[in-house]
Amino acid sequence: MIELFAEKKDCCGCGACMNICPKTAIHMEKDEYGFVYPKIDTEKCVECGACKKVCAFQNEPTRKQPQRVYAIASKNNDLVKKSASGGLFATMAVQVLEQGGCVYGAVMQHEEHELHIRHVCCETKKELYHLQGSKYVQSSLGNIFKDVQKKLKNDIFVLFSGTPCQVDALKSYLRKDYPNLLTVDVICHGVPSEQFFNDYIHYTQKKIGGEISEFKFRDKSSGWGYNLTAKYIQVDGSTEYYRTASSDSSYFDMFINSIALRENCYHCKYTNGKRTGDITIGDYWGIEEEHPETLEQNGGRLSEKNGISVSLINSDKGIVFFDEIKEQFDYYESTFEKAAKRNTQLVHPVKLTKARKNVLDMYRKWGYGAVEFYFWCRIPKQKAKSIVRRVLPKETRQKIKQLLHK
Repeated sequence: MIELFAEKKDCCGCGACMNICPKTAIHMEKDEYGFVYPKIDTEKCVECGACKKVCAFQNEPTRKQPQRVYAIASKNNDLVKKSASGGLFATMAVQVLEQGGCVYGAVMQHEEHELHIRHVCCETKKELYHLQGSKYVQSSLGNIFKDVQKKLKNDIFVLFSGTPCQVDALKSYLRKDYPNLLTVDVICHGVPSEQFFNDYIHYTQKKIGGEISEFKFRDKSSGWGYNLTAKYIQVDGSTEYYRTASSDSSYFDMFINSIALRENCYHCKYTNGKRTGDITIGDYWGIEEEHPETLEQNGGRLSEKNGISVSLINSDKGIVFFDEIKEQFDYYESTFEKAAKRNTQLVHPVKLTKARKNVLDMYRKWGYGAVEFYFWCRIPKQKAKSIVRRVLPKETRQKIKQLLHK
């Protein structure tokens, strides 16, 4: 009997094993916290071992050190406004689409009263909007690897973007480097589960009295940073918007403080200078300290209000592509050391604390309301007093307090 992984920390949930299985004997199944893991149907399995060989997370495929590092932003203001930071990914995607290629990335889709985060193929500029913006949730790859391989074999130019483990999984699945494939990995903080996110959405819906159909983690209407916006449908069918600061969001708090992430994220082997993508992208946090001369207020061309990206060019293929489109950007040379100072995911994994087990156990036992209660216990009492009483019955609150003080 094949064992796909010894411990949960050894599986990133990419689904490469499911994609490679010649007998479709593997499917993804949720654990008690909502994280997905592959499970083998023993009646279908022929023990060929393909699933073990394709697992990039447990093996050591070749990765590359950055050859160039830039602080960068697109000159196209429309693309920048719809992007989380400097519009780098969107600009690259437009270039690929204009060359007759296709772009793979994560979208958030409203289906059956929930928001589903999954990888899709974008073939037109009109579809590109859905790929833009950050999704701080693990995306489902489904059978996307098979689709990517089919397009590559048909000589279609493919841009694939994802977390480092997803990019690595694709490369392991393909088993060779296609000249018409360009990969982009994002600087990843770690991922909560889709179930955990949707339970947060359901909780928020009860609070605002409407069904959320769209959600943005990085609404830039008030500037670059973390501002959450939800579009929701009221009972009468009209549409409204619910906006909140990230500091007031229990889900964002659990994400940014690394409390509700997937277990392997705390042991991630991609949190270093060896990158899986041809190009690595993220926010250039700390730009005002590392490169103040690049900012508009200091005579430079980059706008903190609109957002600034960091780009690591890791391969010859990435360099060739960037040089083809560099005139579409305002960019300045930087170094990996400077970029990594505030992007610590380029240096080491996030830290696992006791809070993770406490919070996820509360969530499993009492639902998302318990997570919300825990969150408000973490912030000043005067801000939380009126809200805490609405979260859970008194008896449940007392049980959670006892657990917290163990």
